[in-house]
Amino acid sequence: MPDPFAWLGDLIAYSLVGLSPDSATGAALQFFVMDVAKIFALLVIIIYLMGLLRALVSPERVRELVRGRPDWQSRGLAVGLGAVTPFCSCSSVPLFIGFVEAGIPLG
Repeated sequence: MPDPFAWLGDLIAYSLVGLSPDSATGAALQFFVMDVAKIFALLVIIIYLMGLLRALVSPERVRELVRGRPDWQSRGLAVGLGAVTPFCSCSSVPLFIGFVEAGIPLG
């Protein structure tokens, strides 16, 4: 399956800059542009999904889910909820801030 971002790397590295696809510099620039475009697209998608998740699932709702359970069970739920979120700061920091603002303990 062809890479959907390869055309952008090809356009910038080979057409606009004029490097050769056979040169190491051309291949490196093409790869860099292609990967930056992928990472940017993924960040945009993740930021919007985490914003939607934060709007739909309030920290108070999570606190009510965890409250009143034994310590081992509440920690297990917290680990489970944390495991389904992507492990990058663009999604985990807003969720962490929301949980702290809602008074959910750090433990």
